[in-house]
Amino acid sequence: MRMFIWRFCKNNIPVSTLRWSKGVQIPLNCPMCSRDIENVLHLFFECDYARSCWQRTELVFDMRGVEYAADWLLEKLDSESDDRVINITKVLSWIWFARNKKVWEEKLIGSSMSVDMSSRQINSWQVANRNAKRVKPQLGQVVSSVINWKPPDRGWLKLNVDASVKKGDSNFAIGMVIRNEDGNFIMGKNLRIAGCVNVLEVEAYGVWVAIKWIEELQLKNVTVESDSSLVVQALQQGSEYLV
Repeated sequence: MRMFIWRFCKNNIPVSTLRWSKGVQIPLNCPMCSRDIENVLHLFFECDYARSCWQRTELVFDMRGVEYAADWLLEKLDSESDDRVINITKVLSWIWFARNKKVWEEKLIGSSMSVDMSSRQINSWQVANRNAKRVKPQLGQVVSSVINWKPPDRGWLKLNVDASVKKGDSNFAIGMVIRNEDGNFIMGKNLRIAGCVNVLEVEAYGVWVAIKWIEELQLKNVTVESDSSLVVQALQQGSEYLV
């Protein structure tokens, strides 16, 4: 949740206009209403879907004269009470969630359902934060996080692909994310495919799907990265085992 708000304030939410400015040729129309170009101000405030979401709260804002949504949110974070900030965050996050459902899964979620889902998500986030504050490291304990992702070379994109399969399931999932050299999100995709396969097979299939997706998008200078060392090694050695 903090990352979403940080990206919003940095004007780095990957709406269509932002992705277009980075060289991704996609339709610019708002996926929620198809009536206007999708920029941050339109998607979160001017779109009919967004207005319906805001109307389900007690929050009323006059957006006339607002040019930059990021500046507007920064001002609200500084001037509004904690409860109102949480509610503002709730509305923004459920609009973004519903928008992504529409874009990536072609599912339109009603504003009332989006409100309920976002409320549960934020409540869970608040509980997790409170619990985290109660847990203190023991003397000598080191708490750290390791980030292994490395940016691609200048002018290149990196596609990270991962796959998930559970023993006994009759289907598996594949997730893909494309970022640029600055680590900015360009686009993503997830699939659920029917079939009984093992972990190695699904990881290999994920790489194949990623390559096909790059071809469909007609992208150039893209590095595909998988966390399966066995698949990467087999591909580098030209192994026929994976075919």
